[in-house]
Amino acid sequence: MPKEETLSPRARRPRNRSRVASEDADAVRAARRVLHSFAAGFGMGPGACRDALTARLLAGAQRHHRDHPQIDLADCATRHAEQQFEAWLGVVLATELAPDQAALAAGRAAFLSCGGAAAWPELILVHDPLPDAFVTAMRGAMPPLAPLPAPASMPEQALESWSIVEVAQAALDLLAPTFAWAASARPLVTASIKLPKPWS
Repeated sequence: MPKEETLSPRARRPRNRSRVASEDADAVRAARRVLHSFAAGFGMGPGACRDALTARLLAGAQRHHRDHPQIDLADCATRHAEQQFEAWLGVVLATELAPDQAALAAGRAAFLSCGGAAAWPELILVHDPLPDAFVTAMRGAMPPLAPLPAPASMPEQALESWSIVEVAQAALDLLAPTFAWAASARPLVTASIKLPKPWS
């Protein structure tokens, strides 16, 4: 019987490393596709600005993934991009948003409306002092927001106390139509019924 050939751990290691590297590459490609789609939502097409933005966001997503390996890298990329854009847009728009109106949605609408992808793609996620023209265009293009609800106190309710006589009178008023109908109803007609004699 031929001796079964076994591979030493050292011989198996390169194949395992290759498989892990392949899985990592697939995860990176999936995360990059997610970030390209996210950038496309802001009107950014292929180009140097999108590639630089993708690389920057991907690096942050990979750091988050190393701290939370149970979360898929593509999901980390989505969360990291949303957090970065929300923080940046909150500074650019410099306005208080109602709880149900996120800075991400309002900022995306403003960025698309003012042509930001064509005119200022290099300013995305830049926290240095931004050009006045860009800030003015963004704030002018922002969709109108509903005002924040103002705190208000409930007005005092006038409470009336009823006496027992008033309560009884109100109950009688409610039951009066029923009593009137019962008094005017025709009495039941009764008649004797003759039964046949049983057979003997």
